[in-house]
Order: sequence, then C-alpha cells, then structure tokens
Amino acid sequence: MDPLLDETHGAEMSTIASRVASICALVDVAPDETMSARRVAAISAMIHDVTDETTTSSRIKRKRRRMGSARSYEETRTLRETEYDLVSKARHRATGKTVVLRGFQPGCGISVGVLLHEACIMAACCGHPNIVALHGMARAPGTSDYSIVTEFVGPTLERALHDRIARLGRPFTEAEVRGIMRQLLSGAAVMHGHGIIHQDITPKHIFVNGTGDEDDTALTVKIGHYGSAMSTAEPDAYDRYRFAGTWEYMAPETKVWTDYGTRVDTWSLGCVMAELLTGERLFEVVKGLATNQLYKIFDLLGVPGKKAYREFKAPCTDELVDMWRREQQQRAQHRSRLREKIPEKTLSKEGFEVLKGLLTCIPSKRLDAAAALQLPWFAQTEHHSSAPVVAAEVSKSGGAAPGIWAMAAYSWHVALSFFECALRSRVQGSG
Repeated sequence: MDPLLDETHGAEMSTIASRVASICALVDVAPDETMSARRVAAISAMIHDVTDETTTSSRIKRKRRRMGSARSYEETRTLRETEYDLVSKARHRATGKTVVLRGFQPGCGISVGVLLHEACIMAACCGHPNIVALHGMARAPGTSDYSIVTEFVGPTLERALHDRIARLGRPFTEAEVRGIMRQLLSGAAVMHGHGIIHQDITPKHIFVNGTGDEDDTALTVKIGHYGSAMSTAEPDAYDRYRFAGTWEYMAPETKVWTDYGTRVDTWSLGCVMAELLTGERLFEVVKGLATNQLYKIFDLLGVPGKKAYREFKAPCTDELVDMWRREQQQRAQHRSRLREKIPEKTLSKEGFEVLKGLLTCIPSKRLDAAAALQLPWFAQTEHHSSAPVVAAEVSKSGGAAPGIWAMAAYSWHVALSFFECALRSRVQGSG
C-alpha cells in the first residue's frame, strides 16, 4: 500500500511548481528572438537545480553545473528527422551511457527557448520511474545549436503494440494492461501534483523497456515527449500552450474551445488503455471541424445531459449537441456503447470501472490519476506497484493544489474550474 505523503512533501512540490513557473517565464520568447549563450547557460543551470531537487532529498548546496557539450556524445543512430527537429541515439563518451539527443534543425525558426521550456517541464518530474529522465542540455561549441539530453528507454508503446500483434496475433492481455496503466497513472499523478499538464499522452509518446511477453511486471513504460506540456503555475500558460495534442486522444472539452485542467491527460490515458486492449484506436480522426470529432466521441459514449453539458461552457455548440441528443433518443441509443466495444471477455468488471472512469465526457466526473489507482482493479496486484502515488486535489485556479495529500483520495466531487484565456497556436515542430 502506498505511504501517505506528508505536508513537507507537499510543500516541496509547491516550491518546485513555483520555480518551474519562474524559469518558464524567462524562456518563453518569440521564435525570432535570439538568446545569448550566456543566458541559455544560466537558465540551463537553473533547470539542473530543479532536476537535482526532484531527484534527491539532500539540502546540501550543490555546485552549479556548466552547459554540456555536444562533443561529449557520439551519435550512433538517427531516430527521427523532420524539417523541424533531429532526434538521435547517442553514447556519452566518458561513461558509455546511451542517451537521446533532440534539437531543432538550423534555420527552422524555432527559438532555443522552446527546448528550455520542455527541459524545465521535464526537470519538475525527474526522479519518477515512469517518466523519461532529463540529463540536461548540450551545445555544439561555437554555434547556437542546442539539444535536450534524455535517457534512452526503448521503442514506443505504439511500436510495441504493433509488434505484439504481428508476433502473437493479439494485443496486450488484461493483466499486462493493468501493469502498464498502473505505471502510467502513477507517473501522471506525480506530474499533475507538480502542476504539469502533458497534453499529448499517446502510445507514440510512451516508451517501453522490456517485452512483457509472459509477465506484466516485466514491461516498464515511461511517459516522454513534453513538447506540448505546460505548467499551470505559468501566468500565461493557457495563452501559449492550450489545445495542443494529438487529435484522436484529446478530451472532448478541448474540442469546443473551452478551458480545461489536468484531466485531459487522464482522458488520453483512457484512450491508450482501450487501444492496448483492442489493438485499435478508440477514436479515429475525423476530417473537418472539431465538432465532427466531438460527434464521434458522443456517438460512442452518449451525449451528456443538458445539465451536465453546461460544464463545458461552450454555447457555440449547444444547439448542435441538442440536435445530437434528440437523434440518439429517437434511435434509442443515448447510452454509452463502450461495453460493446470492449466486452467482459476482454476486460473484467473491475477493469471496465477504470476505463469508464477515465473516459467520462464531463471533466468534473472524470477520474483523476490518483483516484484511478485506488480502484479495486489495481489492488489485485498491489504488491507489484513500483512508485508512490500522489493524490492532488485540483484547485479552483485550474492547477494541482499540492498542499492536500491523501492516500485514498476519490475526487469525483471536485468540480474543475478553468482559466479564461484567448486561443493561440502552439509552436509547431517540437514533436
């Protein structure tokens, strides 16, 4: 059973969230603004301090690290190359450790501030076994070319799923999915406790170590790719980073231009869970307007009632949703068909309780990560749990309130309030 997290731990997380916000305020710059090497190095050192604070309990003053050099690494393989970025597998020359380097292509027009922002978000979550670890930043000497250095884990969960189906003719079993979801929810709970919203959790952005062929505990998963993530402690976070993500995994509240909180991530985790069980995406992308994708969600899960839908605060879609609701009632199909999609032979009653809770259209009734982990499905193999769970109550300001910690926290009754901000486009190319 997970230990209770005390007030001191909560205070530490609050401090980290505050520091992350202050650093992000320094690095959120326009794409065409040039940052000096000295400024980048100073901010990188601040990010290192956050990393050290999240990975050690020591209060001993630490020596400030220098900016790493790209010459310290030998690139061994290109993992991805686009017009915007380059991701490489590399070996640290001194230690032999395998890492991943990710930087932007020269002349792509994206500021190093975008990399620093991502590194800062990762630093806040360092030390958790199910979150990809940040090693630091590296600069090619004499240039303005920078890279984020992270741990190398393995292939994506998307690749592992496809390989599983090709090799064994089936997706993951319920026991294997339980092991994977326990890890992902544990990582998300800690991430949300630091006021971080990932916004783009998909099988492509989850990395796998191990095979899990026979034992669900043999497969370790880690959440990565923080290019779309934001800190709710940032004053203008919702202006800069809202509505980012991969269309098929985005929560319904993100499709109606309303405000949202950390539970957009638990919706994404519900989509991931369904995909691991069936081998198929639960919601394939629908071309056209955002409302087309919203219709696909409501067609499977049922249109929320009028009173419940008010939580979306999206009058622009009220008339359209009312029409969908009438159509479903006429077809006698106004209830969720999720159980038909994933029957009991695939997922037990206890497992379906988790899936249904994650894929609840109304945000305030959707499970948060910490509450999901307290459900009976995970208690069946509780001794396999590898990380402590942080139960964070979502505050009225839209972020995680780290002053309240409890082991058995069901936050069904907590209504999410959101920031009112103008919609802007997320800086592209940091995938």
